[in-house]
Amino acid sequence: MEPMPPVRYATAQDQARIAYMQWPGESPPFLALYTAGSPPLAYKAKGPGYARWWKRFAMGRSWAMFDWRGTAASSPITGELANDHLEWDIEAVVEAITGPVDVAAVGRACIPLFTLASRRPELFRSLWVVPHGVRYDASLDIRLRPGWEANYREHLRHLWLGFGATPAESERTARIWEEAVPKESLAAYLRAAAQVDLHPVLPRVEIPTWVTVRTGEESGPAAEVAALLPNATLATGERGGVITEFTRDDWEAHLGRRLPGNSAPAPSGQPSVALTDRESEVLLLIATGKRNPDIAEILTISTRTVENHIANIYAKIGVHNRVEAANWTREHGLR
Repeated sequence: MEPMPPVRYATAQDQARIAYMQWPGESPPFLALYTAGSPPLAYKAKGPGYARWWKRFAMGRSWAMFDWRGTAASSPITGELANDHLEWDIEAVVEAITGPVDVAAVGRACIPLFTLASRRPELFRSLWVVPHGVRYDASLDIRLRPGWEANYREHLRHLWLGFGATPAESERTARIWEEAVPKESLAAYLRAAAQVDLHPVLPRVEIPTWVTVRTGEESGPAAEVAALLPNATLATGERGGVITEFTRDDWEAHLGRRLPGNSAPAPSGQPSVALTDRESEVLLLIATGKRNPDIAEILTISTRTVENHIANIYAKIGVHNRVEAANWTREHGLR
């Protein structure tokens, strides 16, 4: 078995020590940002759904993971945690592993990533994100069981069962997880996430971004994120999972070809198809993640009329669903 790299420490602005591991390889490195409150670095470094998958995905490039403050080997949370502190954790690790980096971020990790990227874009080459939406709402978080505070370990055990683990493995993981991420840390992460509104932030993030949607989830929140980003594409998974359902070929198709030194970016400019004014309005609303009833209300037309417009739009621009329509809109510079 390949030896794990040593645990190293990056120092954040407030002197918090952030534990990270960097696997050797070519530059630029990948950085995996799992949501704050996920299993600890020591566990991920051995897990097939984490380190082994990243080794295959990286294909000879360097990559890294870390523990957020309040998790396992990193400094504990002191005082009230804010999104700024989580920004500093990312910033310290990127500087330590000699960025700029290509990031893959899941869930709540997207929030400090976007706010940091708006402030220090030079740290990043590209962003691959699986976001909750423009605002975090714990009541809509499918990974957070209602009443999780009452029996934290049981919550973690059920969560790991949902990832396909055996009951015995889920029980063992829950014990490790609970020790590494105390209930108080998870509560602090949730409070910090709930304080951030990304509406004014996302338009300032011009870094090439690939927004993906968890299979089976409503695409609206992710589509809204993608619509606010100046340089984003949107895609849904087909095989289940979050990041691991995608391959390096997927990444190259959606991001690699858009980075310096690779092939030309997606075309922009005015579309060559003839959309009516009303069809253009409907298309733009689709691209912002609006559902048919929302569009009907905004435009003061019936839902059936919206459906007819969408059918005509799809036929004219050659797409088959809302995600493809949203991507077409961005690629042709319609905003």
